[in-house]
Amino acid sequence: MLDDLEVTSPAEPPADVTDYLAREIRTDAAKVPAGPLIVTIAAFVKGSHLPAEAVRRALGELRKSGRISCYRYFRGQQTEIDLPD
Repeated sequence: MLDDLEVTSPAEPPADVTDYLAREIRTDAAKVPAGPLIVTIAAFVKGSHLPAEAVRRALGELRKSGRISCYRYFRGQQTEIDLPD
């Protein structure tokens, strides 16, 4: 899924992608008046302007450390998922 995305790099890639994405998630979540920030991983990768593999690894680290939760929504069912290493 992430391999098909075409993204452009920022002018200066962040030294610590995980902390950079954590800040981006907090910033985006602050814009949501109530409830969780819901975004597809594909949309998040495109919006981050970082390589998809770096984003996938960083999201996995954030999830493992308990800083974010990832869910799959399918036919009205919500299931928490792990991101592959």
